[in-house]
Amino acid sequence: IQITPQDAKVWLLKPDRLGSNDMKLAYGRYRLRIERSNFITFDQWIELNKPEQDLKIEMKPATRSSNQNYEITEATEHSIINQPPDVQKFPLIIKTDPPQTEIWLIDLEKNYKLGMELPRGFYRVRVKANNYETLEQSVEVKPDASPINITLNWIEPNTKMVFVRIPGGSFLMGSSPNQINYNSDESPEHQINVSNFMIGKYDVTFDQWDACVAAGACNYRPDDENWGRGNRPVINVSWFDANKFISWLNRQNNRQFRLPTEAEWEYATRAGTTTIYWWGDIMERGYANCHGCGSQWDNLRTAPVGSFSANKWGLFDMVGNVWKWTCSEYTNSYNGSEERCINKDSKNLRVLRGGSWYNLQRWMRSASRYRDLPNNRNNYT
Repeated sequence: IQITPQDAKVWLLKPDRLGSNDMKLAYGRYRLRIERSNFITFDQWIELNKPEQDLKIEMKPATRSSNQNYEITEATEHSIINQPPDVQKFPLIIKTDPPQTEIWLIDLEKNYKLGMELPRGFYRVRVKANNYETLEQSVEVKPDASPINITLNWIEPNTKMVFVRIPGGSFLMGSSPNQINYNSDESPEHQINVSNFMIGKYDVTFDQWDACVAAGACNYRPDDENWGRGNRPVINVSWFDANKFISWLNRQNNRQFRLPTEAEWEYATRAGTTTIYWWGDIMERGYANCHGCGSQWDNLRTAPVGSFSANKWGLFDMVGNVWKWTCSEYTNSYNGSEERCINKDSKNLRVLRGGSWYNLQRWMRSASRYRDLPNNRNNYT
């Protein structure tokens, strides 16, 4: 925006925030207000409809007699177009899971109604429902738009664990011998089909485990090594311990909980990526807690859950911090057991995934595998 005089104050009234002469905004309608003492205030709706648009405004002194408060001229061929009084509107159709939600249009400060018509542009919405995580996101109104599907994360009422819905699909599981730090048990690379499922947004915490203890369903209270309980990941739990916790969840809810299969775990960790790590092919700071990952907890202790970036599907700590039990039996090469759960009474080796605060960077790879006996307990699992 080129303004005369240059020291005028720029406001965006919809949304309500202080603006500047150079702003990056989504397509849509905005109410622009420009103020300067001794000049007549500019207050007008504008429409942004091109990738780069310029506006030149010359304000009129308040003492001058004029039929126009300000002058607007085109600075370039991509000028902002004044909003016509009868702007064309299009329906906004939002479908949510769960169906019973409250949808609030943040910019317009009003409740959403199915099929309501709005001018073309982007709008911020807030979606809420009981026992679900509140979500805020942008939605676009445009001609011939498809319905917008929004899925909320479910909150388990007893532990407040948050569960993310993972879409079904297929992926290439494992790694090839030419990958850095390859292990032979990651072969053969093979295509896997995965159905929809839900998985915890974070590792199970001490608070959540202690809720099971308080309910009398878990008779074992794991040691925290004096690192702190609360929202740190629970440690010193065996595979059998984990399944007692899961049995309690199943009794409390009308849902079927279990540990993920090894295939489901790698699919959720990769989140659609094919790189060595879920964030890329190079180890970077800010993504995990491990020996050499660059965090303040490296090779010392666990970090509170959610201390690092989530992957593209919104899952935290899928690698590092603590090893994660899966429900699958370990074999030294893939033979189909990675797609199913082992008999709960079996004493065979179980697959562990993800690496921990204690392990080197190589164990943060999406394809890395480890194993342990189901009755073992330690401070990195």
